[in-house]
Amino acid sequence: MIIWNRLNSPVLEPIRFMPIVEYIFWITKERKTPKFNKEAFHYKEIWEISPRTDDHPATFPEELVRRCVNAVTDKTDIVLDPFIGSGTTAVVCKKLNRKFIGIEINPEYCKMAQKRIDAVPKRLDKFVEVAI
Repeated sequence: MIIWNRLNSPVLEPIRFMPIVEYIFWITKERKTPKFNKEAFHYKEIWEISPRTDDHPATFPEELVRRCVNAVTDKTDIVLDPFIGSGTTAVVCKKLNRKFIGIEINPEYCKMAQKRIDAVPKRLDKFVEVAI
């Protein structure tokens, strides 16, 4: 489990303490030792990263996604984001030369994600882009 300290809170109704953390769970399908890349070993369980702000209400910062993708994937892996939203996971995967699949039902968010993905230049090494 990773605790993401957002360092600030979204605007909410004043009926509770303001939440500034989100929990990220790393769940694996198999019981055997899961893949964990050595470069990520220095990360602790609490990450203090400011959130991104754009036209999507729940965007993750690229640094948060980059750490997760680098920690548990290799360049031959495919990253699935079942709620791609504004496309942060796909953008990070493209920058890291990972294949990705994104799923989104909101047509406006699909357009937003595609625009962000298209803005990332292709890497010189082999890259396969999967349409969202």
